[in-house]
Amino acid sequence: MTEIRPDEALAQAYDGITALVDGLDDARLQRATRCQGWLVADLLLHVLGDAQRALVALASPVDGPADVDDVSYWRGFPSGDDQAARHAWWVRRSASAFDRPASSGSGKRPPRRRSAPPRRQTPRGT
Repeated sequence: MTEIRPDEALAQAYDGITALVDGLDDARLQRATRCQGWLVADLLLHVLGDAQRALVALASPVDGPADVDDVSYWRGFPSGDDQAARHAWWVRRSASAFDRPASSGSGKRPPRRRSAPPRRQTPRGT
């Protein structure tokens, strides 16, 4: 198996998503997905939030090595319980706060990658 940098893996994943949804109109963004209770716009807004969190994580220093991998990371997340339902409702309300689905950011391209992970900036005067 070939090792890939995290920012390259994210770029590949989001390029694939972009290819699937680029140019979807409002009607298509309001279609149901295979995720029960989630519209396309809801799911894309959820993924956009994940992309933003991933970019912050890549730029944030940590003390020591990673304590989870790409599989074990998900073990702590609920599946099919009340907390998962509350999150789905939060995403739905967030997506519905926009006048049109295409204006929610869910139909926009995900953040583009840089050639290297961003550096953490040092505050002035330190």
